[in-house]
Amino acid sequence: RSEPPPSEDRVAVLTALGTLNDPVREAVALHYLADLSVDQIAHETNTPAGTVKARLHRGRALLRLALRSEESHRG
Repeated sequence: RSEPPPSEDRVAVLTALGTLNDPVREAVALHYLADLSVDQIAHETNTPAGTVKARLHRGRALLRLALRSEESHRG
């Protein structure tokens, strides 16, 4: 049986994630998709916790902009 196509929102989020640079995308994915804490991400990536926090902050800001832009194109 076939899977339904992904929702427009899911496609928009995945597209927006693709615009992030690798370290920021990795932090966002590990935190929001894999439910890892900042400390766990720091340990897994051998990165200071402060850097992980900065990457998450930057990632959220960039995703917000990308998703707003996508929304305005749709609408």
